[in-house]
Amino acid sequence: MHNKLKKLDKEDIICIMDYIIDDMKTSNMTSYLDKYKAMIEDKVYCITKEHAREIVRDMKPYGEVYSMDTVRTMLAANGIDYDEKVCTRYYLTMNMYANDARQVAEENNMPVDKFCFVMAKSFINDVDGGKHKVEKYFMDVVD
Repeated sequence: MHNKLKKLDKEDIICIMDYIIDDMKTSNMTSYLDKYKAMIEDKVYCITKEHAREIVRDMKPYGEVYSMDTVRTMLAANGIDYDEKVCTRYYLTMNMYANDARQVAEENNMPVDKFCFVMAKSFINDVDGGKHKVEKYFMDVVD
């Protein structure tokens, strides 16, 4: 069965998840709803380092401005505990800002590195965004 699930694309899985959630709501199984929804979202909204590199490579006009190693160094220098997911989120988001908003930093005489880091941190930690904000953005909007 597991191999067959690999044939489903993201939209199929989301559709199935929505049906399961609706069924759980009508069956008074809401206590399980959040648990299973979170488990499914953790699988659906997952960007590997390799996929992140592909996304960044295609960014215009500069592509990769910050490498994974550079991002790790910046996270450590700023006292941010990180794992692979956190590093990947910062890698994607810092490169997004370096490609899309670099001129804002330059026009305001801000160091571009600091600007991109602070903007990425703000984007990632936005309380309105939810747990998978970065992944949803890059999978649903960019990809």
